[in-house]
Amino acid sequence: YTLCGNCDYIDQCFLSGPSLDEKLWPVLSEFWQDRSVLLQMGAEIGVTPRSLDDMPALRAALLERFPVETGFLLNLPTILEAGNFLFVHGGVPREERLEELDAYDCMKNDDFRGQGHRFQKWVVVGHWPVTLYAPRIQRSAPLIDYDRHIASIDGGCVLKLDGQLNALILPDIGGDKLLYTWYDGLT
Repeated sequence: YTLCGNCDYIDQCFLSGPSLDEKLWPVLSEFWQDRSVLLQMGAEIGVTPRSLDDMPALRAALLERFPVETGFLLNLPTILEAGNFLFVHGGVPREERLEELDAYDCMKNDDFRGQGHRFQKWVVVGHWPVTLYAPRIQRSAPLIDYDRHIASIDGGCVLKLDGQLNALILPDIGGDKLLYTWYDGLT
């Protein structure tokens, strides 16, 4: 299952209509550049925006030529709840009334473990590479906090040269046991 993260949210905003094009253009053209899946898809079909004025044509082309992919992006959930677990990209302030939470705040939730939350269910998050919780100690493995029921699994893959891709393993979706494995390019 795939969740919407803060970068996916930018794609959703763009695909949903022109109201944010002026704010999104610098993000796509200057910050993301060729790392943007939207710009990569556009380049694949020969639609490369050169200015803000080209954004509507890019959007129309992507929606027409990539209906499955754009539909997937537009329908990514913010929070998944399964058994004894809540999965969210950045974090949540509570377990109740999740539907009332602001989606972007759940995706772009920096330093979630540092906010002092405790939960009954496990809250599994990414977004914030675990090494940022203790920057003097290089660590990319998931941080599992059994007392507070928070599993931070972002290994900094792609963002950090020595980062890793982490996978959380849940032997029983209704249980409390968490295992993990990882891949990095260093071994």
